[in-house]
Amino acid sequence: MLQIIRDRAQGIIVWTIVGLIIITFALFGMSSYLSGSSVKAIASVDGKDISQKDFQQAYRRYQDRLRQMLGASYRADMFNPAMVKRQVLDGLINQRLLTSYLDDKKIFPADQLVADAIQNIPAFKNEQGQFSKQRYQELLSRQGMSPAGFEADLARDIASQQLSTALAKTAFVTPKELALYQRLKHQQRDVGYLLLEKKAYLSGTKVNDADIEKYYQAHLADFMTQERVKVNYVELDLAKRADGVSIADAKVQEYYKANLANYVKQAEQRRASHILINVNKDTDDAAARAKLQTILAEYKAGKSFAALAKKYSQDPGSAKKGGDLGFFDQKMMDKAFTKAAFSLKKGEVSAPVKSRFGYHLILVTDIKPAQYKPLDEVKAKIKHQLQMAAVEQQFYVDAEKLDNLSYDNANSLTSIVDQLGLPLEHSNFFTRQGGQGLFANRKIIEAAYSDDVLNQGHNSAVIEISSTHLLVLRLAEHQLAKQKPLSDVRPVIVKKLQIEAAIQQATKDADTAMQALRGGMNPSTWSKENKKGQWYEAGFIGRTASLDPHAVKENKRELPAALRRKAFQLPQPSKGQASIEVVSLADGDRAVLVLHSIKDVEVDARTSTQYRQQLQSAMGQADYNDFIQELRAGADINIHMENVQE
Repeated sequence: MLQIIRDRAQGIIVWTIVGLIIITFALFGMSSYLSGSSVKAIASVDGKDISQKDFQQAYRRYQDRLRQMLGASYRADMFNPAMVKRQVLDGLINQRLLTSYLDDKKIFPADQLVADAIQNIPAFKNEQGQFSKQRYQELLSRQGMSPAGFEADLARDIASQQLSTALAKTAFVTPKELALYQRLKHQQRDVGYLLLEKKAYLSGTKVNDADIEKYYQAHLADFMTQERVKVNYVELDLAKRADGVSIADAKVQEYYKANLANYVKQAEQRRASHILINVNKDTDDAAARAKLQTILAEYKAGKSFAALAKKYSQDPGSAKKGGDLGFFDQKMMDKAFTKAAFSLKKGEVSAPVKSRFGYHLILVTDIKPAQYKPLDEVKAKIKHQLQMAAVEQQFYVDAEKLDNLSYDNANSLTSIVDQLGLPLEHSNFFTRQGGQGLFANRKIIEAAYSDDVLNQGHNSAVIEISSTHLLVLRLAEHQLAKQKPLSDVRPVIVKKLQIEAAIQQATKDADTAMQALRGGMNPSTWSKENKKGQWYEAGFIGRTASLDPHAVKENKRELPAALRRKAFQLPQPSKGQASIEVVSLADGDRAVLVLHSIKDVEVDARTSTQYRQQLQSAMGQADYNDFIQELRAGADINIHMENVQE
């Protein structure tokens, strides 16, 4: 189950299972395993199926990305499942079509480009920020992927991105389009609005018992308690085990000294001067080396290196400074040059050194030794590493035992508690949307509400919260959703009906006010005569708040987004007649929006480049979307959403 357990804890039980699998194949043959699956495909693209497995993997990746983006705010019920599943499937179809197109046109990225992309993925880097081949292989293995498969997928992604970028770069914007875009973007509109707030109507609304009963019966599903569970669980956490291990200060100091290279604060730097003789069509290797040997002989005879550099060096940047290159570390220079410079003592001159620029004489003029983080700064980190190392071996042994015990004794956690010495812990109630702390974790929620735990009464499989944090749970108590009595929800219904009545009255008054204003009545006069609403003169506004004139930005009352949006949708006011419309605001209030006039604003020519790029990007994306739609139109696509397994 757990890749990291397989890697570190190869026990006798594992080999027993492998043996049983081999015997099974030997006795019954492989036909039943190779004869295919009866599970129907979700879709087909040009005769090639998109399987349940393909879809479920893509769907899980989509959900994982949402969890990462939203963090603790994520809830499974935030998105319409049917809509999300269709989006995921459309993405898979587009991916298949694009892959087929790239293969057909033989569009592949260079191997070096793929290698560079892999080495720059943060997840594959060690604590020093360097690419780790071991970490790369381990992480892929945990995901059930091979390096070859991952690299092929990445190559397709890079090729797709290259194609998208190429299409985007073909988009162009004419001067007329740019001018129109700038004019529309910076256009300003003079508006005012009559605001009718629902709260002003609440005191006048009355709700009777019959209305409350009617609403309750019509919305019974809205007044249910949530299904919830309590679980008992055992937790195997490497970090918690490590916290209990005592590490002596002497041990920390010993580790620090032995691994000092890991705590570099400032890498060693060298200051050097050099004399460069280029290797080109006029000077070959032998001639360049010979010339440097002559210069070296002059230096050894007592001539100044700086003077020789000014006279002979073909590096225009440093020659006039006597060959001085300043300070540099081992990552800043050519590899051969660096190797030579860092092998010399201060004041020593190298023999001729070949780099990709030519041949060099190198004089080391100063050395800044490496600076290391003090022990006090890294002591806590080292102590934690040593604590983790002290318990790591036993952790993976216990992890294998946990996996076996949870399965072999599926009806109880007692054997796990007894044999591993783990405390039996208990959760509070939590719903399918999750609870607090550990029980906000989707893996735990899904396990707790799985058929095996909820209905069959078994232990869960080992839940891998992380590679070093494992948990097994079993059901303690299950409470089904049930209907809330009317007496409990009556205040909620009363408030809801009052708000609905208030909004209805506000809407009615807004429609009446709109007709009066269209007939020429002054909005302030209507408000005063009817003792309803409040008139606000916003003045000229921009399409976004950032484009508002200075006077509007200083206005203490923020213009509701719905009004700003509607203001730029209303038609040009005719002569002597404003454009007027009722607008529903997000909080249920109503407003009568009045557009007095429109004016264009002179645009700073310096913004043209930025706007041209914005338009080109939008047009390029549109071209790419059109390209995908063309691929879809030319393909034989069959979709069977009814085959999606829950």
